[in-house]
Amino acid sequence: MHAFKLNISIHKWLSLIVGLQLLIWLATGLYFNLMDHGKATGNALRVHMQHEGNLPNFELLAVSELESAPPLELKLVWLFQRPYYHAIYERGQHNYQLRQSALFDATTGNQHALTDKQVLTLAQGSYSGSGKVGVPVLVEPPFSDYIAQQNPMWKVDVDDEVNTTIYLDAVTGQILRHVNDDSRLKDLMMKLHFMDYGNTGGFNHWLIIAFAVATLMLSCTGIIWLVQQYKKGVLKINWRKKRKHNVVT
Repeated sequence: MHAFKLNISIHKWLSLIVGLQLLIWLATGLYFNLMDHGKATGNALRVHMQHEGNLPNFELLAVSELESAPPLELKLVWLFQRPYYHAIYERGQHNYQLRQSALFDATTGNQHALTDKQVLTLAQGSYSGSGKVGVPVLVEPPFSDYIAQQNPMWKVDVDDEVNTTIYLDAVTGQILRHVNDDSRLKDLMMKLHFMDYGNTGGFNHWLIIAFAVATLMLSCTGIIWLVQQYKKGVLKINWRKKRKHNVVT
């Protein structure tokens, strides 16, 4: 009797937990179908820029002459029509994972750090709205607007109707992301949909695995309850079909 009551109690609590998440899935799924996908990206006011320059106008320094440890990877990048070497010493599989890198002037070999003025120019060039672009700030992770990002970034807030924020790479000044109220709402819905309540930035985490186990337990306790009800005679299953009798008058 005690085991029967315990099974019912477990089943009811699991039903509540699983049921609430199912309602969240329905609500977020409806949002994903009805949302404006263009606005939800946060790029409605973003301008995609290409940094290029005329290579014959510069005499590049040999990579071997850089006063730097041997990099894992070396890229030639352009900033304000000038060539730079982006030396990457450590990096993860994805761009947002922790990375160690530095920027060198490709003509002099001097290490270069972006100035506030340069970052501001880059941010303004990527923004097509009428809002006032604020002062750049170098910030460290974690970031509420970019949970997966593990590297420092330049953050530039814009005073406009959708509260735009521009994020740039701390070393190269590359525009990483435009965030506004529309994209923040989408990120919240993604967080709820994938049960990322621990802010892991993905869906492969222990909580969703635990939910799968809870769903399996819900099914098992439901089957056990069904069998118990049948044994007690509360649930009766008539396996034989009733025969029809013709009445002759």
